[in-house]
Parts: sequence; structure tokens; C-alpha cells
Amino acid sequence: MFWELKGDTFELVADYVTDERRKVLRAKRGDDVTFCYASKGIQLSKEGGGPVATAFREQRPTMVQSAGVEVQNVDTGGTPWRKKKRSSTRAAAAEFGLEQMKRAELAREFDIDDIRFEPTEDGVVEIGRAPQTLDLPGAAGVRRVAYSTRTNIADTLLLVISGFIFTLETVPNLLSPEVDLALRLTEDTIIVIFALEFFARWYGNQLSLKFLTNPLSILDILSFAPFLALLSLKYFFGNSDADPFSNTIFETVGLLRVLRLQSFIENLESFENLADVVVPNIRVREWQLELARVGISLFTLVTVSAGIFYTCEHEVNPTMTNGFDALYFSIVTLTTVGFGDVNVITPAGKFALCCFVIGAAAVIPAQLARLGEALLADGSNDRFALTWAESEERFKQFDLNKDGYLDRNELEKLCVTAGLDRPPGNARQLAGKVFLQMDSDGDERLDLWEFDRKLPRFLQTKLMQSEELPAAGKENDEPTLSDAAAGVVVPTVTTPLAKLLALEEARDLLTDEEYTHARSKIVDSFSL
Repeated sequence: MFWELKGDTFELVADYVTDERRKVLRAKRGDDVTFCYASKGIQLSKEGGGPVATAFREQRPTMVQSAGVEVQNVDTGGTPWRKKKRSSTRAAAAEFGLEQMKRAELAREFDIDDIRFEPTEDGVVEIGRAPQTLDLPGAAGVRRVAYSTRTNIADTLLLVISGFIFTLETVPNLLSPEVDLALRLTEDTIIVIFALEFFARWYGNQLSLKFLTNPLSILDILSFAPFLALLSLKYFFGNSDADPFSNTIFETVGLLRVLRLQSFIENLESFENLADVVVPNIRVREWQLELARVGISLFTLVTVSAGIFYTCEHEVNPTMTNGFDALYFSIVTLTTVGFGDVNVITPAGKFALCCFVIGAAAVIPAQLARLGEALLADGSNDRFALTWAESEERFKQFDLNKDGYLDRNELEKLCVTAGLDRPPGNARQLAGKVFLQMDSDGDERLDLWEFDRKLPRFLQTKLMQSEELPAAGKENDEPTLSDAAAGVVVPTVTTPLAKLLALEEARDLLTDEEYTHARSKIVDSFSL
């Protein structure tokens, strides 16, 4: 987290949480709240005696460790959390007890072991660490595999195969006995895989009881537990009548696992992880995420509703005797075609239909509207965005030591080249803020992936125009950070709308005065 000094108080203006930590918290808590998120809105006094104010005032690191953890001296150099012997040439980090921290209760709630505070020119960087020692052997590796994007993709493919097999088996006399047996064995195997995956996730979360009360965990249990019970009767106790596939309610509940697809489209970063597995190094745009959300919502609505319609109707409805009829009915209803050749007749089916129509009407139009907005914004952004080839060229240009990464000094050089060092010193301040936002993995260096996907739009604009910009340090009539950072005064190739988009993206990097100054210039240009 980065605490920026604004007047007499520190405010949280930037934060980053690793994907693995987010998944652990989601599994344990059942929500997306993190320690960083819970810290937002809290203001810390500049004159206070806590670790943030002390680190900034004394310009040396401070350290908070939870009770029961042996305090060790940590020097100011090197990688955070790498324990070293105290250096005689560097000041050791000042040590604070957990109770001296204003957010002590939050730290306990989120199991934060250690917190280190590093002072900067305009604020304090806070780096927290959750417990790294796990009680169960191999739990970290199991959790990493169980929650990986590849595992989720494989899980989705198995779910699609399982649903297709179920649909085929609902058609009377379609399959030969040999094919039917092979499909049932495949279905049994998929159920066992789902069960093993669930227990792997549970083990990776330290067999936590909170994990079992998570809504998605309950859904998983319902999707395989009845099947496993009937399979045990069938294979281990010789009860041939215990056929798990004879009960369509179990199959329908199993289809609800399709809701796990929502984890792929939670945000742009999760969607990029999915896209990177399918097409490595692909650049994902906002409109592609919105399009994926529309597609997954349609697939979820059609799949789940078809299973529910078949369960409610197939025994009494002559127009819906198999899964394909139910799937056909869901699609023609969703598209408002409504031929009338297939319909629902049971009270349960009619109630399910009402829920299906209301749900589709509430979700799909809103997502289509966001898709349209994303397409319009992308069309404007394309006029001043770097292509992949241009990003790679710029990355190599500023990788001065040719190690394949950009550090803070190299990013500062980029800002200077982009004309953002007026007045002198602004480039260093701006580079520090941008670096924190771009360094998504927290390794204190930027790779090409982070550079291409995280480089703010206003910097892309400036780099595209860097050959036309005045040299760094040249006198300017209005040498304000807002003109340079927002990228809205000098450019002539962008529309006022595109300039507004660039300004909004740079909002967190500007003071209120700078933001107002830049915005007023853009608004005035609308009348030109």
C-alpha cells in the first residue's frame, strides 16, 4: 500500500494484493475484502506516533510484528522480508508493537504477520506479509495448482462434457448399450475428479471450516456428494439399482458448477490470466472482457435453465421429453422467438420460466450497454495507445542495463523523455507513483508484460509524441504537472473526449488543483 501525505494526514492512494492471497481470503471469508481494502478511508495523522508517521518523519523504515513473533533487525537495503544481519553502515528499522498500530484489529482479522513501512519523498510504502508457514505439508503447492487458471479451464471443459453426456442420455433409444456404458463410466470419472478437486482446495485452505461454509463450496458439495454416495452403493456394495444418473435433480444441481466461470471475468486481470493461457502475450481490452461477460452470462442462463426445465417437465410434458428439447426451449425463449412448439405446463416449470426471463432481462441488457460503452471508449483510446510492437520497442529503449526489466531509475528516465520533468523533480515523483501501480507482482521491477498492460494511457500518449515534445528542462509558459501528467494540453491528435479519458486515468496521480486545472482546459476546448 502507498500512504500519501495530503496536508496533515496520510491517505491510502494505491494498493496491490497478490492473486494467491486474494483466493485464500475469498475461500476463508467468502468475500473479496482484503486488508488493503479494509484500510481505505482511514486517515493517519502526520504528527502521530504510529509506524507510518514515524517512518516518514524520521525518514527510516519501521517494522510491526504481531505478538509471539520474534523481532529481528532488518536493514534498509535489499528485498523486503529477507532477514539480514544488522549493517553497521545502515540504520536498522524502528520496531513497533502491534498495539501501537491504529489498524491492529484489522491486522489480526486478516492474519497479517509482519508489516514494513518504507518512507518516500511524498509518503510511505507499506508492505504486509501473511503467514508463510503452513501447518499442513504441501498445502501451498496444492492450493497453487487447485486455484490455477489451467485447473479452472480443465474444470470447465469437464463440466461441458458432463452436461453433454447427460443431455445425450436423456434421449430414449439413441445410444447403444456399449456406448451408454462408456459414457456412464466417463461421467463417473468426472464426478470423482470434481470430488478430488474439492478436497484439494479444502486441503490447500488448511481444512478450514470457513471454506466449507463458502457458497461456492456448498454448491460443489451438493454437486458431487449425492453422486458419490450412490456410486459407493453401486460399485462397493453391489447395489445395481443405485444409479446416480436416474435422478435428474442431482444432475441439475451439478450444472450449477457453471457459476465458477464468473471467476474468469471478475476483473480485467483475471480475464488476462485466462487469455494468456489460451493465447500467450495477448493484449486484452476492456471491450473483450465485457464481451466475455455477455457470452458467459448467456451460457450460464441457458445451461442452468435447460437443466431445471427438463427436471420439472420431462415426466409429464410430451413436448419436453429430453434435454435437447429443454435446451431448445431455453434458447428460443431467451431470444424472444417463442415458436410455441415447446412449452412448460407444470407449476414448477412455469415458476422457473418466470425467474429465467426476469434474470435474463435484468442481466443481459445491462451487460450489453457496458459492452457498447467499452467499444466506444476503445475506439477513442486507439487513437493514442501504443501497439504491442511499439510497447516492446519503447521497453527496450529504456532498459538501459539490458537485463529485460525496468527499475525505478529507468522509469524516471522514461518520464523525463516524455517531457514530464517540468518543473525539475516532477519526473522522479511521478515515476515513483506510476511504478507502484505497474509493479503488479511486487518484485521491484517491471517486465514487458507489466509495461505493456499497466503503462498509464497518458504516458503512452506522451511517448507517442516524445519526438515533438520540448527537451526536458526547457522553459514552458505553464510548467505544471497537470499539463504533462494528464497529456491533455500539448496533444493535437486526440479528441476532447479522448483527452478526458486520459485525464480520468491519471486522476490518482494528480492533486485536486492539478486535476481541476487540466479539466478546465479540456472543457474549454470543446467550444473551439
